This record gives sequence, structure tokens and C-alpha cells, in this order.
Amino acid sequence: MTNKAAQHNTTVALVEWHWMGHHPSYAVHLALAISNAGMDVVPFCANPADFQRRLNSSTDQSLKHSGKIHQAIQIQRAGSRIKWPRRLLPIGQAINHFGILGKQLRRWSQSNSRAIDQVFFCCIYDIDFEFFRYADPFFRFPWAGLYFNSRFFRLPGTRIPYQARISCPEKFFSLPSCTGVAVVDPQAVQAMQERIGANKRVILFPDFTDVSLDCATASTPSSLASKIRSFANGKPIISLVGHLQRTKGLLSFTRAACDSSMQDITFFLGGEINWQEISEPDKQWLLQKWEEKPNIFTHFQRLSSEVVLNQVIVESDIIYTAYRDFPNSSNILTKAALLQRPVVVSEGHLMAELVRDYQLGEVVRDDDLANICQTLRTMLQPGYFNQLSQRARWQDYTDLQSADRLPQAFKQLLAVR
Repeated sequence: MTNKAAQHNTTVALVEWHWMGHHPSYAVHLALAISNAGMDVVPFCANPADFQRRLNSSTDQSLKHSGKIHQAIQIQRAGSRIKWPRRLLPIGQAINHFGILGKQLRRWSQSNSRAIDQVFFCCIYDIDFEFFRYADPFFRFPWAGLYFNSRFFRLPGTRIPYQARISCPEKFFSLPSCTGVAVVDPQAVQAMQERIGANKRVILFPDFTDVSLDCATASTPSSLASKIRSFANGKPIISLVGHLQRTKGLLSFTRAACDSSMQDITFFLGGEINWQEISEPDKQWLLQKWEEKPNIFTHFQRLSSEVVLNQVIVESDIIYTAYRDFPNSSNILTKAALLQRPVVVSEGHLMAELVRDYQLGEVVRDDDLANICQTLRTMLQPGYFNQLSQRARWQDYTDLQSADRLPQAFKQLLAVR
């Protein structure tokens, strides 16, 4: 006879090494979704205090979760005592990286008399997992993770920006310890399955986001949204926000702002800048134009919260997402659809497909300044927004990418065999 009192939910260790950009928000959403799927969650992250603060203030906390979320734990990092030869250093770092994590997970299991049934990595980057196969014997846990990269099949053979490596997900997802992978590109499901084998679960996740708004805060003079509104002084606002880098269209956005036909429009740049892969001449040109052009307003700091980012989107007339060399999805599309703001995206790849399918805005050639400026002016014409609103499938796209779909997706991905 089974002792029901001794039975436990499946226990999932949720791991997030990174704590910038959307990572903190994602970690909380994913933990809540796993809990709502009926599994217990043990969060291991780079900033446990911030995780707990975000978790406690989440509006999703009001939902009834059938799984427990344990206290978040600081991920340990330590230098290896082994002096690895230079050519073996990446392998040694991987062994050290995942070996320490494996030990930490086993210590938690021993201290709590609970087995960790599955490990879920909130965001898998190729650079972190490229040599995982050498560390796998030291890690010794079944695992799955969320993989946003679509380059391996949309731009095969091309190098990942800022990493100087070609995407090869089969190097780690085909390992026996991997039970499955979550992707956000619908076409990636079959492409990934073909690469890693039919015995692996490949599950489509929504490209979810946090759309919390605090209208009272947004209206205060000190808020970023209020500052943008005051700077614009009634002029239309086009915004490029998030982690600002070459692939996010920094150059084309600034060139459009400098065009003589666009001087009656406010261009807002908000977020931290990554100067990697931007040449020194381009960097100096950007800095000069941002300083001298009276229609450009900048806030080169990390936007303090998802609420602030959402307030900026609401304040904008157009969201600029004409990214370059960017085959992946972006949850800025999800935010824009939820908040009903038109977007402009680059021709080619997933984002253009989604914008056309759901009528979320317009598609431009990111290397054609005249096309970009003409499209932006058209989108700012009287009547454009009303016309777009009649055909835009904002609600359909919102439903497609809703975080409410995550618990069922996790049940499919993390079901213990």
C-alpha cells in the first residue's frame, strides 16, 4: 500500500546564472509557471534577494499554485584549482562551472531529504553550453532549458553576434542527460527535432513578457515616461528600447533620426549600450549625433523595471524593432501588441513573418534609409493608427504569447518519465 503522506511533487531546480535585461523577470515568470503546473521549484540564481522581491510583488502570486516555490539560493562560482593548458581552458571552465552547480544541487537534496528530479535552465546560450558534454559526467542531473536562438536554421553557418561562434545546439541538446528543449520560434520545433533526435521533447513556448503598468507612477514628473513626454512637447515619439547593441538597429535608428525629413519627430533611445561589434568610427559618429541632434532624447541606463519599459512603450507612437542580423523572436513584439502600439521591423526572418501574419505594423529594409524614413512618416500620418487598429490581430498575438500557456507547456516539457 502506497504511503500518500510521503509522496512529493516533482522537484525542479530552476537555474539562472544571468541577471541583466529580461533575465530577472523571466526567472520569476518561469518559476511561477512551473509551480502552477504542479511541480515544486528550487530557484538557484545570481541574485536571490532580487528574485524574492520580484516574486513577492508579482501579480501572479494571487493565483493558486499547486507546487511550492522554495527560498531562492545563490549560485556558487569558484575558480578551479587545476591549471588547465590554454587549449583546454574552455573545457576546464565548463567542468568547473557545471561541476560546482551539480555539487550544490546534491547538497540541497541531502539537506532537504528531497531528490531534485529535473533541472531547468531559464536561458541557454551557446557560449555557456558549448563544452557541456565534457562537464556532463560531473553534473549528473537530467535537464532541459529554454533556447531562444533561431540562427542554427534561419541563418545556418553564420556566426552568433558578440560570440564569434557558429550555433550548434546538437552539441548539448543531443546528450543523453538532456530530456528536452523549449523554443519560441514555431519553425524551430521541427528543425531542432531533426538535429537532436526524435527521443527528445521539443516544446513551443510562448514569447511571454511582463506587462505590468503603474499609471500613477508614469504620470509623476520624475518618471522616465514623463521626461520623454516633456521633451517631445507634443511631437510624435519613436522609441528604440532594451539592450542597445549593433543587432538592435542602433545605426539605422540614429541615421533616421538625423535625416532632414524627420526633424519634427522625437527619437528616444533607452537602455544600456553594448559597444561590442560597433567600430570606433561608428561609435564616435553615434556619440556626436546623440549629443548634437535636438530631436534625439537618450537614457543610457538599464530601464529599472519592466513597468518602466512598459510605460515608455505606452508613451510612444511607434516602437522601432528594425533589428539587423537578428533571426530570433523578441518579446518587445508581445509588449507592443498587448499595449497596442505599432512596430516597425526588418525584412526577413521570424519578426517580419509575425508582423505580417498578425498585422502588427510595417516591415522595412534595414539597409535602406529612404525606405525606413518613408515608412515611419507613413505610420505617423493621421488615420494610420485607426486603419491599423481595424486589421491588427493584437488580441490573437497576445493570446499566442500569453504566459498563461506556460504551465501546460512545462507539463509537456518536464514530465518525469
